[in-house]
Amino acid sequence: MEFDSIKHLGVNPDLFDLDKCSEDYDQGNFNHIIVLHLKKETNVKCPYCDSKNTISRGTKSREFIHANKNEQDIRIKLYYHVYKCDDCLSYFQQDNPFILQGRKSTHINDVLILEELKDINATFTSVAKRYGVSTTYVQNLFDKKVDIKRGHLPEVLAIDEVYIKKVSKYNYCCVLYDPINHKIIDVLDCRHKNYLIDYFAKIPIEEKEKVFAVSMDLYRNYRDISRLCLPYSAVCADSFHVIKNLNEAFNKVRIRIMKSFENLKKENSYYYWYFKKFWKLLLKNIKDPSVTIEIRKTHQTMTIALLIETMLKVSDELKVAYYLKEAYREFNLTASYENAAERFDEIYEAFRTCGIKEYNKFRYLLNEWKVEIINSFFRLNGYRISNGNLERKNSDIKTIIKVSNGYTNFQRLRNRIMFSINKTEPIQADRKPTTNKAIGKKRKPYKKEK
Repeated sequence: MEFDSIKHLGVNPDLFDLDKCSEDYDQGNFNHIIVLHLKKETNVKCPYCDSKNTISRGTKSREFIHANKNEQDIRIKLYYHVYKCDDCLSYFQQDNPFILQGRKSTHINDVLILEELKDINATFTSVAKRYGVSTTYVQNLFDKKVDIKRGHLPEVLAIDEVYIKKVSKYNYCCVLYDPINHKIIDVLDCRHKNYLIDYFAKIPIEEKEKVFAVSMDLYRNYRDISRLCLPYSAVCADSFHVIKNLNEAFNKVRIRIMKSFENLKKENSYYYWYFKKFWKLLLKNIKDPSVTIEIRKTHQTMTIALLIETMLKVSDELKVAYYLKEAYREFNLTASYENAAERFDEIYEAFRTCGIKEYNKFRYLLNEWKVEIINSFFRLNGYRISNGNLERKNSDIKTIIKVSNGYTNFQRLRNRIMFSINKTEPIQADRKPTTNKAIGKKRKPYKKEK
């Protein structure tokens, strides 16, 4: 067998007798079969008494599965020497360069398994099948080799939650994220106020003082916690969630007005049909209103701008609600931190005096979160503070949970999220003595029926 062929297995070729080594392929099972013979050693020291008075007592063989970056199913049959110590009469065998005694998978195999788990679409079961080991083996390997610690608090901290089912006794986990460096800092199994206060209380004050801004959705608990635990940081309301509340309020106006014109439905009016067919155009951020749309029912072509104008002709109140919504959207896109306060007051006054009842709740939201909304216009290194990147990571977290049909172990899920999404988290050199397997109830004694 050639020197390079053994080198590709990730071991030192000098350990083997190349003349006796061989390789073949089992076409029926599509296996790459390699037969290896370890060289006979001289002056072997007994591991029990350190004596060099040892003799060879023949060879034994062992078969196991190996893998490299190109192949996942290499079958290795390894012949190794057995030695006897004439002083203590103990028997021992040569060290296996691939695998530890009592193990089923090689060192390189384990590394490749863990690398596969960095893919958010990979599951423990799919990786186990790929490498010819059990799902339990992959889970235990992951638990013992991946144990990720909390990251340091960043200059900008984003906080959000993800719904988790049957993973812990709480419905939502809390995700702490660094939007500048695109890294998850930690995943907590609870977003309750007291829990988070205790969590931040354990972090050194020097680390908390470095946090410049905290971005969040409109969840009051996060704001209270930030003011209490991170008093040197500015609290910023995520603009996406503000716009989301505004769109929901406008949509309620549209639905109410549309229902008041149900008589147009009986007359088969095109106006009512426009509302049923193209209502989403009233909610979208239209980048190019000059784009034309072919309307088959009326056998005509209209620009988006003309179609929106046609729908707004039905009601003056709807027109006011639409242009108010667009005014806030324009403010959100173009305002700077320097002029945000002044422009915010103008927008707020327009909502206060519009007389549209569906906008009352949104107006209260603007009043309550005024400072946080203005803070969100501050830019750090050209980046506007928001939860946008975190929302995309939340989608990846949901994918990890979905493809696995859910998790029942939060610590394992937390490590998997940080390991798969951060990508650069290290694998432990030494295994943990225990796994993260949940401890269930003790099984009762089984009684056979007589």
